[in-house]
Amino acid sequence: MHTERKLLIVLLIFTISSSGCFGTQNANQISKVENKKTINTCKSVDKPGYYELRSNITNGGGTGISESCIKILSGGVVLDGNGHTISGRGNSHTTGIQVSTSKVNSGVKIQNLSVTNWHNGVEFRQTMTANIENVEASSNVFGISVENASQVRIKSNTIQNNTIGIRVDDGIDQIEIGNNSLSNNRINIL
Repeated sequence: MHTERKLLIVLLIFTISSSGCFGTQNANQISKVENKKTINTCKSVDKPGYYELRSNITNGGGTGISESCIKILSGGVVLDGNGHTISGRGNSHTTGIQVSTSKVNSGVKIQNLSVTNWHNGVEFRQTMTANIENVEASSNVFGISVENASQVRIKSNTIQNNTIGIRVDDGIDQIEIGNNSLSNNRINIL
């Protein structure tokens, strides 16, 4: 009985891993949405959908201290930067992109953009099933920060010239960090 239970758990983990856990399947479905939404300024995203950054956001976009430029509050979101940059002003406790969804929401993906000169370049907080891919995080205090999250994948990013490249706090259920370029950070992963 004990051996059968272990085998079931191993099969379940393999099934989840091979089925595209970490939001990949949801993100692929979201990317096929025909009604894409455009982002040109700092804003909150509170509805599922495919959001495209159409221009650079400079000088923090007017973000105040302890605020976020783009705050994702819903699951079922893809934020595609189309190669654009979200640059801050270096103010204390500001965040370029903050993902803060309830743990029952899933499927947030951030891709193809740069975040620079923030306290937190990209921050996942209380999030389930999130991906960050092809993002350049540079000249931030924390390039990518993850806390109290489940099923987070951080892959194929360039993380450089930050105080801390990737910060992972307590409360993480599953996280995959791989194929990232980490350079010139005081601490690469904490």
